[in-house]
Amino acid sequence: MGRFLEQYPNSVAVSAATGEGFPALLAELGSQLRPSREFVELNVPHSEPAVIARLHAVGQVVERDYNGQGARFKARIPPHFHAEFAPFIVQDLRVV
Repeated sequence: MGRFLEQYPNSVAVSAATGEGFPALLAELGSQLRPSREFVELNVPHSEPAVIARLHAVGQVVERDYNGQGARFKARIPPHFHAEFAPFIVQDLRVV
């Protein structure tokens, strides 16, 4: 079995009899099926609540700070939403 794991990247050994390896299989499936996301920092004016709501709906907000002139967020967003949030992005942190 070891040679198959070496031959096929991202493969996982699972036992149908005992279920051993099933958690690893689920984790690998999740990482393969999850689309890549851009990790960005945004500054959204408080006068733009629709943008804040949209960010929460389509992104994964990691940090938020509502104090100051605008609401600041660190969030992971799908790349196809970059243009929508571009006016509010102050820093691209990395693709995750």
